[in-house]
Parts: sequence; C-alpha cells; structure tokens
Amino acid sequence: MPSFEDNAEPSAADLDALTARIKERGVRAFVESSMSPKLARTIAREAGVTVVDSESLYADSLGVEGSGAETYVDATIHNTRVILEAWGEPVGPLPAELGAAA
Repeated sequence: MPSFEDNAEPSAADLDALTARIKERGVRAFVESSMSPKLARTIAREAGVTVVDSESLYADSLGVEGSGAETYVDATIHNTRVILEAWGEPVGPLPAELGAAA
C-alpha cells in the first residue's frame, strides 16, 4: 500500500492502487489527519467512501464550553458517534453510567 506520510504528492498509480484496496476491503469510511484534506477528500470520492477529517474530531484538545466535548469522556463519545455515523452504523443510547457525562 502506498505511504502518504511525507509531503510528496502521490502518483496517479498510487491513488488508483489505494482506491482499489479501499474498495476491495469494503471500507466505508476512514479517518485521516496525516495527509492534506484535499487529497483525503479526493481518495474518498474516488473510492465512494466517507472521510472523517481532523476538523470533525477532538484529537488533540477538548471542545470549548458548550460544545458537548468539554471533558475527555464527552470528546470520546463525540468522536465515537462521528465515526459510527460515517460507517453507516446506528448510534444507540449511551449506557446509563455514561449518560451523565454527555
């Protein structure tokens, strides 16, 4: 599988190979923060999947007051919901012990 960890632009062949692999494996969505958002969106569009970008998730910080992601638990719940929804999975109610956190 091609690596997109550096700043080099992948070739068309690299993109085709990655797109084929995504389709072959049945990937429905992916989270990407190490490549340019434009490249991630291009790959997602070509593969027919959803990309969850770093702007949709709380990875390096918590949310501001009122965001619903002010605590570690709240941010984790938010991130889990975003990823499940991108996969097309139903998001059920939180377990009672976490209900007070959200």
